[in-house]
Amino acid sequence: MKNRDLWEAEERRARREADDSRRKLVCSLFSGVQYDDNITLESMGVDAGEADRTDWKQILAFRADFRAVNTEEHVLGLRYDLYQSFIDINDELQLTGHTFTGYHTLMRAPHVFYTPLSVSRYNLYWHRYLDVYALKPTLFVEQSAHAAGVIRLEWSHYNYFHVAGNDFDENDRDANVFSIGGEEWLIFGDRGQHRLEGAYTLRREIAREEEWGSLSHKVRLGLGSQLPWGDLSVGGFVSYEGKDYGRENPAFRKKQEEDIMTYGLTLRRPLWKDASVSLSYLFTDNESNVTSQDYERSQFTLGVTVQF
Repeated sequence: MKNRDLWEAEERRARREADDSRRKLVCSLFSGVQYDDNITLESMGVDAGEADRTDWKQILAFRADFRAVNTEEHVLGLRYDLYQSFIDINDELQLTGHTFTGYHTLMRAPHVFYTPLSVSRYNLYWHRYLDVYALKPTLFVEQSAHAAGVIRLEWSHYNYFHVAGNDFDENDRDANVFSIGGEEWLIFGDRGQHRLEGAYTLRREIAREEEWGSLSHKVRLGLGSQLPWGDLSVGGFVSYEGKDYGRENPAFRKKQEEDIMTYGLTLRRPLWKDASVSLSYLFTDNESNVTSQDYERSQFTLGVTVQF
């Protein structure tokens, strides 16, 4: 009798999960606080005067995902993302982002084709700063029960706007971006609870003014694991990007080159069925041959995510 009860409970849980996956509208909200030790991206070798490198930031991120068609083979949907930061001291860096994404997912084993088309607008302290239009088709291939491959393509157009009080000509940075990348996922564990990822991306940015255009190569290693205690999960990554700009920049009197190392670590724990708490750390080391563009940055973020 006990085994039958357990089986029926498991069947009910599976039905609930299936019903959730077929929902027309899924929303989520993240609310958190972040400490940033170099929010202004000041070079450690440059005297910033009275500028305050460190700051606290409140972050809100909301997502609404409406799936007009949601079957076992096709998903056709429209997604809205809102990002809002509130900064204590350097409020001129306060960012608001709105993104609308239309997408189609086609699932035909062992392939999944995902095609999103998005339009984004970003404001700095309520002033229009950047519009981004992006098309990012992606192909997922299940190679075996323990391996999957991913091919990602991207075209993006960046359209910058003048920010009040800034003498810099932002329009010089208007650009088209093209990228191609590949990933390999290796899945371990009796429940697939451990994952190792490797990725490579080639990115070409063609800017209105050539000194802002660039060619970059990026490699990334990541891992994710469900820990055996406390319902904790952990994810981490390390990446390297080598970036060369198109020609000498008159502002720097040289052609800029950058080597960017990034390290990230996240711990996550569920609070209840549709909520979790997370703590993350991100470190960026941007080494540039232009002293003013050479910086290090650490960010700590604590927040709660709720899905409804």
